[in-house]
Amino acid sequence: MNAVLLHVHVACRFYGFVPCRAARRSMAWACLFLVILTHLAERTIALALLFVTDKSWLAAVLAAEMGLLLLYLVLRSDFIVWVPGASFGVSLIYRVVSKLMLDFCSLPQMRHPLETGAVYWLFSIVTNQAVCLMSVWAYADHYDGPGKIARTPLFAAFGALAVVWAAAVAGFLLSIESQYLWTFVSFETGRGYIVRFFHETEGDDARRTQIFLYNRKLWESIRLEVAAWSLDNYDRWQTEQPAWFTPALIRAIPDDCMPKECLVYEPALLRRHRGVRGLDGDLD
Repeated sequence: MNAVLLHVHVACRFYGFVPCRAARRSMAWACLFLVILTHLAERTIALALLFVTDKSWLAAVLAAEMGLLLLYLVLRSDFIVWVPGASFGVSLIYRVVSKLMLDFCSLPQMRHPLETGAVYWLFSIVTNQAVCLMSVWAYADHYDGPGKIARTPLFAAFGALAVVWAAAVAGFLLSIESQYLWTFVSFETGRGYIVRFFHETEGDDARRTQIFLYNRKLWESIRLEVAAWSLDNYDRWQTEQPAWFTPALIRAIPDDCMPKECLVYEPALLRRHRGVRGLDGDLD
């Protein structure tokens, strides 16, 4: 829950595109609904047509799209997901599911640096139109089975959906807060987002400590900086016991970011327990 709240609470520049005025906000949501609806309709129907035309073509398209995303994430060092302790296998499953959500729903939340990133999100929803057109073209030219849809109404239907999609995208971009348009074309990586978050929340320990709830591999480049800050403040946190200094957060703090006298081990479980008040026996 803390990690989810963190996305909403500290990424106001990411979610700030939603207009404050009711009329513009309603317009933005209506256009976004149409974007998602037409995107889903086009892709579902187009892939179904490609499936009945040639299953190997469908498999090739899906594999190419998935492979391109995974290659992109690897090249920008963002393949490992933000979930703490996520392994290669967990990250692969997460990325595959995220890709399916992006392909069929085009949710703007997927443009987050910790997901696919803004540039790939934009690339994906635009190229989806090309994939749908090619799928319809392949069906019209190569499918000869029963119940074939005539070429003219088929292209007319997809043309109408494409026009509605383009109009909805334009309406959405015109109705949102213009100063946040850059969040739809940002090249920021997940690692860069975490580092920026840590630096921008200086002086706000309640928010800054949430970095421990992210996969440590994402902030490895500033690990010494994080450790120095945590060690300088840990005794004060223990003394003051702020509401955000919870057992869940304490368990997430790495050993090198905590004073040695505050480390408690329970041999029977072969795992470390952190005492909220150190070694006074008051374990979490």
